Amino acid sequence: MSFFAVKARLSLFWGCFFLLALFSSHADVVGSSLSAQRVAAIDSFCEQQFDTLPATKAEAELLRRVISAFKDKFAPATEALLLEDDALLLTQELLQQRAAEQYPIPDAEEQQRLAEEEFPLYKRGDRVRIVHKKNPFATTVTEGVLYEARNGIIKLANVSIRVRDMMDISGNEAEALKFDQKATLLRREQFIENLLKQRSQAQTEWMLQNQESVEEEAMQTCARRNEEAGYTFVSGIWTSGEQFLERAALLAYNRLNSLKQVAEKRAMLLAEQSLEAQMQTVELSGKIAPPGSWISPAAELNRRAKAESQRLQAIAAAKEAELKRQEEKKTRLEEDAWPRKDRNKKKKRANSRRCWTAK
Repeated sequence: MSFFAVKARLSLFWGCFFLLALFSSHADVVGSSLSAQRVAAIDSFCEQQFDTLPATKAEAELLRRVISAFKDKFAPATEALLLEDDALLLTQELLQQRAAEQYPIPDAEEQQRLAEEEFPLYKRGDRVRIVHKKNPFATTVTEGVLYEARNGIIKLANVSIRVRDMMDISGNEAEALKFDQKATLLRREQFIENLLKQRSQAQTEWMLQNQESVEEEAMQTCARRNEEAGYTFVSGIWTSGEQFLERAALLAYNRLNSLKQVAEKRAMLLAEQSLEAQMQTVELSGKIAPPGSWISPAAELNRRAKAESQRLQAIAAAKEAELKRQEEKKTRLEEDAWPRKDRNKKKKRANSRRCWTAK
């Protein structure tokens, strides 16, 4: 491996290490849906058993039942647990592998081939066609078989040409370079160095853009491997065997016991409210019932309904009396408005009737 290739790979390694150190300080391996399903299975079993637990040592009895039912299914894990450091190492491997697939760094032979293709060099026996200055004022073309090119002199079968005479012609520099072995070899080295630098930089940029997604994939891969090995992620901790059963059973017991306590408190509150309502009813019955007797809630409701009916009847009677009073007042006002003559005639008629009645 060439010096430039080693330098490029070291640069890539340290770039990858820097990326992981910069962006992965808070990464962690957590369980997948498989761990959640295992915990849910234990929780469902505990929920079925909870109401049948004894009053004392209920938690210990629940754990005994869980272990008896699931110990064969959840055996202790035998492989090493994969944690954050393992996931970061896997992330580094994946980043390097995929970056190399996207922007591969060629081996030494491929580097040399690409360099020779980019900067070819004529060798002895090649047939060449040379455009060069014949004199300061004229250009000519010479063709023949190359015999030797050394120290700036190109020798064909029957003629010698200076490389400097080719360089004076515009656009002829690349062709002249093919006869200059020292300059061409130097250009090839520069080409290989630039190629490795560009590929290395491209890989680093690709890793920077894809680091987060690859790291997430590595975390999920480590989690899956842990679960396949027998580990289960419970409440922030990787566990296996009876340790998993104990932790899952404890979580289920605490949840169910909390629900039970809430239900008991609610029932007690309802009982207190019911007792308070009964006491208020008894106190009220003592006020409206004869001494020594007790009034039931139904009787109290009937009494209130009767009192309301009487109140409405009294309001109706008062309205009717008011209407009658208004009518009498209206009649008196109409009588007062009659002419006095008419009233006197009425008085005379009334007196005549009284006299005739007397006779």
